[in-house]
Order: sequence, then structure tokens, then C-alpha cells
Amino acid sequence: MNKTTSHTNTHTTLVRTCIQFGLAGLLLLAFTAGAMAQTYVGNLVLRTQDDVDNFNFTVVTGQLYIGGSVVPPFSPSHITNLDGLSELQSVHNLRIDNNADLTNVDGLSGLQSAVGGISLVRNASLTNLDGLSGLQSVGPLDLNDNLVLANIDGLANLQSLGGQLQIVLNPELTNLDGLSSLESVAGRVYISENAALTNLDGLANLQTVGEQVTIQHHPSLTNVNGLEGLQSVGGGIGWVWIRYNAQLSDCCVLPELDNRPGISVILSQNATGCNYFSQIAAACVPVDADMDGYTEDEGDCDDDDASINPGATEICDGIDNNCDGQIDEGADEDCDGVADICDICPGGDDTVDHGGDPLTGGPDGIPDCSQLLPYAQYSADWQCGNNKLLITHVNGQGQMQTLCVNKHALPAHLAHGDWAGPYVACDQGRLAWPTTSTHTGALAEGEQAISLYPNPAQATVQLSFAREVGQGSIQLINVHGSVVRVTQVQDALLQRLEVSDLPEGIYMVRMELDGEFFAEQLVIQR
Repeated sequence: MNKTTSHTNTHTTLVRTCIQFGLAGLLLLAFTAGAMAQTYVGNLVLRTQDDVDNFNFTVVTGQLYIGGSVVPPFSPSHITNLDGLSELQSVHNLRIDNNADLTNVDGLSGLQSAVGGISLVRNASLTNLDGLSGLQSVGPLDLNDNLVLANIDGLANLQSLGGQLQIVLNPELTNLDGLSSLESVAGRVYISENAALTNLDGLANLQTVGEQVTIQHHPSLTNVNGLEGLQSVGGGIGWVWIRYNAQLSDCCVLPELDNRPGISVILSQNATGCNYFSQIAAACVPVDADMDGYTEDEGDCDDDDASINPGATEICDGIDNNCDGQIDEGADEDCDGVADICDICPGGDDTVDHGGDPLTGGPDGIPDCSQLLPYAQYSADWQCGNNKLLITHVNGQGQMQTLCVNKHALPAHLAHGDWAGPYVACDQGRLAWPTTSTHTGALAEGEQAISLYPNPAQATVQLSFAREVGQGSIQLINVHGSVVRVTQVQDALLQRLEVSDLPEGIYMVRMELDGEFFAEQLVIQR
């Protein structure tokens, strides 16, 4: 049932205020049968906390004004919260203005639509906009003269604006991260005089602006990287003004922006390096600090370390060596749950660590497959008889199999390149490493691809290859999985390794030779 009423009971104050300010002639209240929710037709002003607390509308078809006087002497309201607006879902235009005591807008958490725009102006105690998280698209957005507004994260779901974006005179606002989902603005973007603003990264997804863009008078702004995604300004004839930003010296994204069709960038009164395009060109030459052939712009994730760059070989050291966002990644050829690059025992189970600690006899962080331990410390399912142990035996052709041997024979087997524990593999019938070479042909039957001599070694060890290696690398890996030595191989049949400075122990020699991978065990003993 629809009816026209002066609504003289719970909303007398609201009606009187509306009449006094000429914001609505008649109040049309549309009631839904059996429900208290109402639609307010026209403009509505809330001046006091009582006005807010007595609010009972889900929709306001005109402007909803919340705040103090907008005429001299500009007396502020003393509204402290907007909890009474919790049922509000839609308003044509929302203006929250001149509120001295309002700290948040949490009461607007149900608001979904404001096609006519939202303005938050002169709210001296407002710290955040978390209550606006339900908004995805609104008309214009104006954030002006909010003295302690520290973040706008509550706008994180906002994807488009049907009018301008204006952010002015918010001295505590340090970033625009709350606008990270914003993709288009139908009007202008005007961001000015926000003293603590350091970057525009929150605008990184902004692609389209209907009118011009102005970024000015920010004493703390150091870069404008957030504008890099702009594709269209002013419908193809737009200006981007960057001016009067005293600390702004990083404008490296602007030349590319200026070269986009229909976009013209104007620079003025910024720090050195951001006033002319010639300054930008001089300041933005890519730097390769570690001289490894890669700059940060080219994907070098640590430009202070020459061994870390997109062209580096990933090694087992707990570091992302090749800058692909992964650490010690690689295939797991024996399916033991440890990537090949960190595998101490290819064909053995590197995940088993039951013994080795000299004090407790418990785990020591080193795979048991690579260690000579007291018999009782080996896993029970590795024990195959009275003082006998399952081992992974490697024959001369590189094939692996499980043997049951006397524990006293284990040192010799470890020195030979065998591992403690049974053979594990994704396919138990496969070879543990290649026995053919793609660059010169297959190995003859019984021919060993690589041999190490002497083994055990004291000071040096010589690697002999079955045929000349065109190019490759050799890694020496200790039982902790750390790469302790890397040697490059070029056009060689022999390669000498110096190990005199390395402590005694068992090492894995992992080799990538002409695109194939090989592994041998080396014992250093003095």
C-alpha cells in the first residue's frame, strides 16, 4: 500500500529538517506490506545522532546528507556513529560532511549502490572507510579535507566510478591501496595536497579515465608507478598533469605513458629527474649492479648477487637462484618426495632420517641413506637379517637394485656409490641416470659414462668421461644438501676437482653434461 504522509512520529525531526532546508517538498513513503522497510522519496538530511538512530529506510531516492551546517558559521554535527543506517541499501547520492566526532562509517556496511556519487568532506575524526566495502560501482567519489583519514581500504571492491575521482587535503593518507580494484573513472582524476601520500600504487589497475588526470602538491610522493596501466585518458585527447611534487624523482613509467595514443603527459616543478623527459631518460637507465647481465627490469631478483639471475642454474641452497619464484624446484626422478636438485641419494629414500645425532642417536637432518650409522639407528624396514641391511646397489651400467648385505660391508658400498636403504623409484625398472649420450651416440655395452679416481680421495679427484663433453657443469653436494663447489666443463675428456679444502665425508657429484644428468658418490677421506 502506498500513501503520502508527513510521518509525524518517529521521523518528525527528519521531516522538519527537510522542510527547513528545502530539500524535499512532500515525503512519499512507500511501505511494503508486512514489512517495516521503507523507501524515502526525495532528499533527506540527518543533523543529529537521534536523526541517525531513528532512521528506518532501505532506499533513499534523492540525496542523503549527514552532517553539520554548510552555511556560516559552519557548525559541525556531533554524530558519533552511523549504526542506525544499517538497513540502508541504496541511495542516489550520499554526502557526509562536517562531522566533528564521526570516526568511521561502519553503519553503512549494507550500502550497495550510490549512482549519484559519494562525498566525504570535512570529517575531522574519520580514520577509515571500512563500512563502504559493499560498494562495487558508484557515481563520483570525493574525499576532501578529512584530517585523520589514514586509509581507504574499505573501497577495495570498487571497480568503476560513474563520475570523477577527487582526493584532496587528506594529510594522513599515505597510499591509495584501497583503490586496487578500480579499473575505470568516467570523469577526471584529481589528486592533490595529500601531504603524506608516498605512491600511487593503488591505481595500478586503472586503465580508463574519461577526462584529464592531475597529480599535484604532494611533498612526500616519490614515484608514479601506479599510472603505468593507463591506456585511455579523455577519450583519446587527454592530459596527465604531474606537477608541484617536491620529492618526486622517479617518473620512469611516464615516457611510455606519453607515447600511448591520445595521452599527453605534462611535467612541472617536481624533483630533479622528473621535470623533463630528457631528465627521465638520464635517470632511468637500467642498472646492472652485480654485472651479471641482468637488471631488475629484466627479472633479476637480487641485483647485488651475480650468482642469482634469470639465467642461473637452480642449485640446492634454499635460494631462488633463477628468479622464477620457486626455491630448489625440479623433478623428483626417484619419487621419494625430494626434488632431484636436492637429492643426496638418487634412487634412495632421502626422506628417512631416524639417526645420526651423536648425542641423542635420533634424527640429525641428514638422510640416513647417505650415512654410516649404528645398525640399530637404521629404519627397521631397512634391516633384512642379523646385522644385515638393505642397500641400493648401482652396477657398472648405472642400473640400480636392492641388495641385502652385511652391515660390515656398508662402508665399501657407500664408497662405491651405493646407498643405504632399498631402491625407490617411480618406475622400478628404469635406469637411475642416462647411459646414452645424445651428442655423439650410445655408449658401448659395459662402458661407464663417468669414472672418479681416486675414490676415496684426499686432495684431488679426476673425472673421466666416456667421450668428450661439449659443455656442462659439475656440482659437489655435501650430505646436508648444500652445493659446496661448482665447476664448468668445456670440450673435455677429463676434469680435475680440487677437494683438499673440503672436510672428510660423503659427497654427491652431480653433473649436467651436454643436457644429460649424471650422479656419482665421492668419499673424501684422509
